[in-house]
Amino acid sequence: MEKPIGLYTSAELERVFLRWKSVELAWTLDDGRPTKEKEVFFDISINHFHILRGGRWIVLVSPYGYVSYADLDAEEIRRVPLISPPFDTGLGFASIDEIFDAPAISFDIAISSFPIPHSSIPENEDERMKRIDVWRVDIVLDDRNQATGFHAERLSTIEEDFPFRTGGLSPRGSHLACSYKLDELDDVRIVIFDWVLADGHSVCSSCRTLTFGPYGKVRKFYPIVLSGA
Repeated sequence: MEKPIGLYTSAELERVFLRWKSVELAWTLDDGRPTKEKEVFFDISINHFHILRGGRWIVLVSPYGYVSYADLDAEEIRRVPLISPPFDTGLGFASIDEIFDAPAISFDIAISSFPIPHSSIPENEDERMKRIDVWRVDIVLDDRNQATGFHAERLSTIEEDFPFRTGGLSPRGSHLACSYKLDELDDVRIVIFDWVLADGHSVCSSCRTLTFGPYGKVRKFYPIVLSGA
């Protein structure tokens, strides 16, 4: 459900039920033919996407950190901007944590961003500008309780103070795990921290780190790191 069940009319509940039954029937077919197909073109490249519960809405993230969404039930499927990146020329990627116990569609999205180096930026200055932003996104209902889109509010901004670029993100509740590929080794470091407490500070202000060597062997585990506080 994309909104509280009490806000649905009987006709809307019937449509939800029929959609669920049609999807269930489609999964039982083995001819490999889609029951419904529509070709869609967007005006930007996409390197990450996430289908929200109910299957109506899709969240899109470009390689440059732009976040947008689209209504897959619309007659004309179009991209709607949601979050702009912090840098005019930068790169970024994101990961989503849906809040399934919320009465309506709601999710947190963590976005790692870093600027594309320019000759005008002092050496290593671009590395110090890396950041992670965490946003809360909620569905917007009109006066007839119909979903019309989404609203985003930034909850936290954390400085990434590692000399490596983020390789992966995994938000869950108030915690966020980031992975970094260590340049000099084949090791991968995973850093876990509370993004609520880290707001306005650096990742290293209070975190746990786990370092994996080749073939997944755990090299080091630091329960709590307080450097840079």
